[in-house]
Amino acid sequence: MLYPIKTNDPFKEYPELKMVPEFQPLSESRMAWIILVHDYKSPYRNYPIDERKEVVANDLQFRREKGGRFDFNARQIIQGKDELINKAVEKYKKLQFNQERETLLAFDNQLRHISELLSKEDKSQAELKLALDAAVKLPQLLKIRKELEVIAGDREDTGMTQKENMSIIDQVNEDEG
Repeated sequence: MLYPIKTNDPFKEYPELKMVPEFQPLSESRMAWIILVHDYKSPYRNYPIDERKEVVANDLQFRREKGGRFDFNARQIIQGKDELINKAVEKYKKLQFNQERETLLAFDNQLRHISELLSKEDKSQAELKLALDAAVKLPQLLKIRKELEVIAGDREDTGMTQKENMSIIDQVNEDEG
């Protein structure tokens, strides 16, 4: 993770985050939400993005109305309608950008669509043909995905050192210490 947070207060753990103009107006929980939803190595990364946004909001205990649904502000964030959060998300994505990981994310998205198509019960003729073509190609696609994981540094068996898995800040702190 770019900022591997251990609490709901990333600003306390990483005061330098407050130096980023887009992060300055955010509350601790909003910054934690951005990190946990959008970081490449978030523990929530295996959830589809729409579900991930809600699960993280729930786990961070975003406010709810009587009846259980998220309050207006939380819904605005989850639905991508809060401009302050959107600007901070874009900045976070730029700070952690890695082309190999972006390629892996795009590939995972395509695999998710293939999986959904294969598990769909009532398929049209066109969908059935696509599903059969995808099923034939799936072993090769999974092999390619594993290769992409190695390139992106997401696999545990890559031989990467512990230092290479650290955030940039932790690497600097270790070098100074």
